[in-house]
Amino acid sequence: EQAGPEAKYILWTYHFRALATYVDNDYLRPFSRRPLAAEAFGEYLDQEPYVIGFRFGDGWLTAYDSLEETRTLQEWLLPAPPPDSFEWIARRSGELVFLLPLDDVRRDDPASSWLEQPLLTRQIIGAYDAKQPEEHYALVRFSRAFDAIVYIDRATPVQHRWGR
Repeated sequence: EQAGPEAKYILWTYHFRALATYVDNDYLRPFSRRPLAAEAFGEYLDQEPYVIGFRFGDGWLTAYDSLEETRTLQEWLLPAPPPDSFEWIARRSGELVFLLPLDDVRRDDPASSWLEQPLLTRQIIGAYDAKQPEEHYALVRFSRAFDAIVYIDRATPVQHRWGR
C-alpha cells in the first residue's frame, strides 16, 4: 500500500523454497515440500512473483556446517562445478557476470531449448556438507523454476557488519 499499485517487491528466499517440486534430490527433498514463500507472498499482494535464481561458478560460501542446533557458521571453498552442470556451462561462456532472462525459452528454439531440460545445478540451503559436495546438486528445469538467472563466476564469503 505504501509503495503504490505499480511497485514491485523483492523476496530473497533460499533456492529450495522457490524451487519446490522442481527439485529431485534426497538431501533437499524434505525442504522442497514446504509452502512457497514467493507464492504465498504473491497471493497476499495479488501479484505473480518474478523468481530470480542466483548461481555462481566457484569460490567461497558462508554457510552452517549442518542443520543441527549445534551448527557453526563457517566459510567453505567450493569445488569447481561438475561437467555439464549449469554452472559449468555458464563458466564456459567466459562472462564473469550475466543476467539470463528465461521468459522466451522455447522447446523448438535450439538456442534456448536446453534450458527446458533438467540441468544439474548447485543448491545451497544455508548449510553445507563439505564431505558430500555432490549432494548439493539437483536436476532443475530452469525455464519452469525461474523467470531469470543471475550468474556470478566467482563468489566471495559474506562480509559481516557485526564481526564474529
